Amino acid sequence: MKLSKAMKPALNIRVSRSLLLAILLNSLKKAMSKRTEQVSKLLRQEINNILIKDFEPPAGTLISVADVTVAPDLKKATAYLSVIPENKIGSSLEIIKKFGRHIQHQINHTLKMQIIPQIEWKIDERSIKYQKIEDALKQ
Repeated sequence: MKLSKAMKPALNIRVSRSLLLAILLNSLKKAMSKRTEQVSKLLRQEINNILIKDFEPPAGTLISVADVTVAPDLKKATAYLSVIPENKIGSSLEIIKKFGRHIQHQINHTLKMQIIPQIEWKIDERSIKYQKIEDALKQ
C-alpha cells in the first residue's frame, strides 16, 4: 500500500511493507474467523432443526449436533454428533451419514449463501468423555 506524499509527513512513521502486509492479513483473518463462526452457528441450528423435524432416531437413542466447524474457505464443514447412549454411536453415525444427503439438500435450499459448505459427519469425542465422567461420578 503506497501512502500519498501528503500523508507521509503527517504520519512521520516508517513502516515496512512486510509489516503493513502482516497487519492487513491479521485483520482479514479476524474478519474471516468471524464469518466462519457465524456460518458454524447457523449450520448447527439448521441441522438440529432438520433432525428434530425430519429425522426419526433409533428407539432409545438421542442424536444432536454438538458443534460444527467450518473451513476458512467455507467450502467444507464438519458436524460433530453427540449420541446417547454410547453403545449406539456406530450405528447412529451410519444412519446419519445416509440421512446426511437429505440434510445437505435441505440446507442447500434453506440457506441464502453464495457458498454452502459440504457437511462431513463425525462423533464428538467430548460428549463421550463427558458421559464417562458422569458414569464414574454416579458410582
